[in-house]
This record gives sequence, C-alpha cells and structure tokens, in this order.
Amino acid sequence: MVAEQLATLGHEAIFACNGLEAVNIYKEQGHEIDLVLLDIAMPVMDGVECQKEIRDIDQTARIVVMTGQLTDEVNQQLGSQGVLAILKKPFVTNDLKDVLSAALER
Repeated sequence: MVAEQLATLGHEAIFACNGLEAVNIYKEQGHEIDLVLLDIAMPVMDGVECQKEIRDIDQTARIVVMTGQLTDEVNQQLGSQGVLAILKKPFVTNDLKDVLSAALER
C-alpha cells in the first residue's frame, strides 16, 4: 500500500524486505537516497535498530518512521536520535505527502 502511495506522490523508491537489508542497501546506495522511510516492526532488524545503523553510516540521513504502535519510550528514543517524523498507521496519502514534504525540506 505504501508503495502505491509513494508512486502516486511521484517518489521513486527502493524497497527492503527487512531492516538488515535496508542497512545494506543504504551502505551501497546511501549517496543516492534522499530520505529513509522505515517501519518500526520489521523482521531480522527492527526499525529502531535499523535507523541507528543507518545513522552510524550517515549522520545526516533523513529518516521518517511509521508505526501502528508507538510507546512513549520508543517515541522519545527516536526523537533523541534524530528521526524527523513518526507517522502513525493507518494513514492516508495526504498524511504521507505532508510528512515527506516536511522531512525533505530539512
């Protein structure tokens, strides 16, 4: 569903099946990636750990996280680690558009 929303908004996306694959893609192609959109709940490596690994590779990486369940602890942790926005699921295309636009402007 998010892939369709991104395409509708005119974004070109690279997809990973899990957090570890996302980190490996960022290692290889990070210079070509404008923004990382992660889900908190991912197999192999969750979104919290994944964004830490990406941040270790590139301190300036723009990262937005999406989740259906957000605890106060995770919210504080992500904010202190430089995540630009947390998008709560379910969301509509306009919500995604607004969050991505704001994150890309930073």
